[in-house]
Amino acid sequence: PVATLRRLEAKSPPLQAALASGRPTLIEFYAKWCGDCKAMASSMEKLESEYGGGKINFVVIDAERKDMAELVGVFRVDAIPHFAFVSPDRKLQTTLTGFLPKKVMEKQLSSFSAGTQLPFCGPDLCGLDPSRVERGTPEATEAKL
Repeated sequence: PVATLRRLEAKSPPLQAALASGRPTLIEFYAKWCGDCKAMASSMEKLESEYGGGKINFVVIDAERKDMAELVGVFRVDAIPHFAFVSPDRKLQTTLTGFLPKKVMEKQLSSFSAGTQLPFCGPDLCGLDPSRVERGTPEATEAKL
């Protein structure tokens, strides 16, 4: 699994090139000691083959590399794996952390590639207006995930 993560990282486009491409970009921060990263590695490789190549840029970054420390800070990486979903216009849509089942990531990437509302949101609410998110509504449920 670590070899898969390293392979994905090696074939990733440079972050600036990905962000300038006009396509959505998924940035995955991982660490070689991370069990969830290793558990998700083969699924992420399959998802990249399905959604990469013109739909979504996949950028994989070793969060422990010293030259990535500033980026880790910019994206507020405080848990690994950390997935940052950046829109074609370079706006952070949401972040998700920890182990994500393949079906969850498939739904997320399907919406992300289509430019529609993301079904799973981190603590940033996927850009939803907090005043519109009320307890018990589908938006509130999605915002809590």
